[in-house]
Amino acid sequence: MKKLYLLRHAKSSWDDSSIPDYERDLNDRGRREAKKMGEYFLEKNIIPDMIICSPSKRTRETYKLVVSELGKIIQTIFEDNIYEASISDIFDAISVVPKEVDSLLIIGHNPGMEDALEKITNIPGIIDKFGTCSLAELEVDIQKWDDLYKTSAKLTNFVSPKTL
Repeated sequence: MKKLYLLRHAKSSWDDSSIPDYERDLNDRGRREAKKMGEYFLEKNIIPDMIICSPSKRTRETYKLVVSELGKIIQTIFEDNIYEASISDIFDAISVVPKEVDSLLIIGHNPGMEDALEKITNIPGIIDKFGTCSLAELEVDIQKWDDLYKTSAKLTNFVSPKTL
C-alpha cells in the first residue's frame, strides 16, 4: 500500500498585476496557512519519502514552509510539468518515481490537483472545492508508481486550512 498526498499551493498574492503568474508569491494568509499545514503534517506524522513540486514561486514557498515544520531533509524534485499540469502531466511525473518510495507528496496548482484527485479516485466531484493549501490524502494498492493509472486510490482524508 502506497500513500499519495496532493497539496495545492497556499494563497498567493494578486497585489501587483505586472508580476507574471509564475512569479507570484504567497500573501500573508498563504504563509500562515502553509505553516499551519506543516504543523498538521508533523502532528499526523506525514513525512513523505519524496516530493514533486511545481517550480513556481508560490509552490516553492508553500513547500519551504510545510517542510520546515518537519525538520527533515526530503528528496525533492522541482518538475516544470507540474506548473499548469494536465492530468497526464501529473501521472507522467508520478510514473517515474522509484518503487521504493512508499509515500509521495505532489505540490501543485488547480485545476490540475482537483482533476488528478478525481481521476485517481475515479469519482467525479469527489470534493466540492480543492481550495488553496488543501491536502488530499490517498492510499493506493500498487507496488510501482507507474501502475497508478491502472487502479483507483482511496481518499482517506481531505483537509483545508479552515478545517485545521
